[in-house]
Amino acid sequence: MATVRTGNLDLKDYLILLTLKQQPRLSNAKIAERVGVAPETVRLRVRALKERKILRPDRRINDPLLGERTQTEIEAAYLPSRLGLVRHHVLFSEIDTRDKLNALKQLCDVHPHTHYRVVAFGRCAALYTQFDLPPRGESTIKKLYDEVEARGLCAKYMLVDSRYVSGGGADLERWDIKRSDWDITYGRKSAIGTRLSRVEALWADFIEDCPGNMPEDEKGVASEPFDALDLQLLRELTINSKVNYKELSQVYGKDPTTISRRVDRIREKFAPLDVLYYDRSVFDLTYPQIIAGRFRPNDELNARTFHWFLQSGRMPFETKGVTNGSDFILFTMTPPSFAPELSEFFWEHTEHVEIFQLQLDSSYTYFFYHENWFPEAGWRVDEEYMVNGPLSEIE
Repeated sequence: MATVRTGNLDLKDYLILLTLKQQPRLSNAKIAERVGVAPETVRLRVRALKERKILRPDRRINDPLLGERTQTEIEAAYLPSRLGLVRHHVLFSEIDTRDKLNALKQLCDVHPHTHYRVVAFGRCAALYTQFDLPPRGESTIKKLYDEVEARGLCAKYMLVDSRYVSGGGADLERWDIKRSDWDITYGRKSAIGTRLSRVEALWADFIEDCPGNMPEDEKGVASEPFDALDLQLLRELTINSKVNYKELSQVYGKDPTTISRRVDRIREKFAPLDVLYYDRSVFDLTYPQIIAGRFRPNDELNARTFHWFLQSGRMPFETKGVTNGSDFILFTMTPPSFAPELSEFFWEHTEHVEIFQLQLDSSYTYFFYHENWFPEAGWRVDEEYMVNGPLSEIE
């Protein structure tokens, strides 16, 4: 019997990776049941996937707040709204020199509310960033964005303070392991010698059954109480979701059972998602881009249909979009052959469109910063902390 391969994976590797993508913390025994192999086989294959860097290898890091820690292939992802926070998506664009770009990157590195940053290139350089903060700090942090623009570090910025994210990760079940290609076809011909792009064909199929309601607005109001230990443990989980309860019990002076219960509660209430770090190039997901623009007043593509189109899963690739009702920012990770069709679709249906290629080597997701919160005062949002202090670091 011939071995079925998908890129650098054989069938068993693929099934193990698919299972981990769906449930990153699943035990070797459970994975073995689903794949139809022995638990020891799963252990050895996962180790081999890490050695080949298809899964992120384990490594020791020196965290500036917690000290030396182990990172694995899994990190927890928290939901800002569960902590009483909102996430600002900010695209600083038309950055015309390397010094200005480096200054903006440094600003993100020193700012206590930064969650993510990545360099992008279109007509000029840009920096896409995410900041997590309580609603009462929104007017203050906007002074920071305005000052960045006033100092000429960028010519303009775009802020989308969406309360929810549309779309999700790549659906690896849609990968055809025999052809080493995605299970997505071209659309029907629309005229002699032409055809609808795959995106237009998917859109035409979707729009007939698009839901009529918008998703619920996830306000930044914490629904569950938390304390300083909860937030410290949340930082631990954003470093490595495969925590060792015995080691943490020694660090925090609690018994392993207490730590285990705390971690379980944090996962349930604040960080219900795990992110698996794997080599996307195995699945031809090698073209990262951001598409930003504004919805046209009378086009079928608007905030509602944008959300549900991404949620529908018709595109099997990684797509994460945010909108404030009029403007949108869309992050995508697709095969190179698909990216131009996606760009064309948004150029056709929206206005003021800007398209950027992402330099993922420059991307950085910051570990949860628990020192923003104080037991008596809550989240710190004063102007010195959010604006003046960070700006002074780059002068």
